[in-house]
Amino acid sequence: MIAGIVAAVPSNTVKNDDEAFIKATGVHERRIAKDQDTVDLGYMAAIELMRELHWLPSQISAIIVVTQTPANAMPGNAAILADMLACKCPAFDVNMACSGYLYGLAIADKFVDHGAVILIAGDTVSKMIDKWDKSTTMLFGDCVTATGISAPHRNEFALGTDGSGHDKLIADPNIRMNGAEVMSFALKTVPALVQSVTADRFVECFLFHQANEMILKHLAKKCAIPLDQVPMNIAKYGNTSSASIPLLMCDSSITLELRQRHVACCMVGFGAGWSWGATVIGVGPLSVCKVVEVS
Repeated sequence: MIAGIVAAVPSNTVKNDDEAFIKATGVHERRIAKDQDTVDLGYMAAIELMRELHWLPSQISAIIVVTQTPANAMPGNAAILADMLACKCPAFDVNMACSGYLYGLAIADKFVDHGAVILIAGDTVSKMIDKWDKSTTMLFGDCVTATGISAPHRNEFALGTDGSGHDKLIADPNIRMNGAEVMSFALKTVPALVQSVTADRFVECFLFHQANEMILKHLAKKCAIPLDQVPMNIAKYGNTSSASIPLLMCDSSITLELRQRHVACCMVGFGAGWSWGATVIGVGPLSVCKVVEVS
């Protein structure tokens, strides 16, 4: 069970001025880190989450960090954050991108019987961007989220990877993306994935990874989902990789409801790898569900 979510974003806002790009992707602006790294943003999100939930370090059974932009090659961000949060518990990183939040939730399910779990997910993607590549420079934004998990999910996770797409969205070290291939993969994979996890299940909203607005609208149409059941915030934050689903819960049309009542959500992540993950999960009422700015 998700107890609360905090998303930490840099205070620095960068606006897009290419109207053709905005029309194609829906991205109007993004948050871009200046001096912050994933540890800085992850700490601010996690410490605020613990404060709001009144969780003590001794109550935390695991810290899981999903990121592709760790502050150090070694040790992982999780070890650094465990020390900063004064937590003595298993702490490890998971190198996943846009499907990473679902993988993180699935892993957290294995630890939560022993105490609360903090799942930290997100990247400072801007550090991997080639500033001359408009297709990525104006698409990706920075965000790191902290999700507090207090009880097992119990429902199944549909997770998978088709490694044949490993070179279509890759950072070596700068991001290179074949946008047409990404869209083709999403439209081919996600509808069947949604069908597999929602069959005979009551679902009120669909929380898709915020890849770009065009993909989201095509997916809604192909899955026969009304657009009012598909919250979006890509206009405000861009594509934030593994942070996009928890950020969506913190700042979109579904946020107020998640604060007030239980909502049956289908979460779907998809992207680099190719990899994917989905589940149906009841969320809310959340004790905390908000965005904090980090200067």
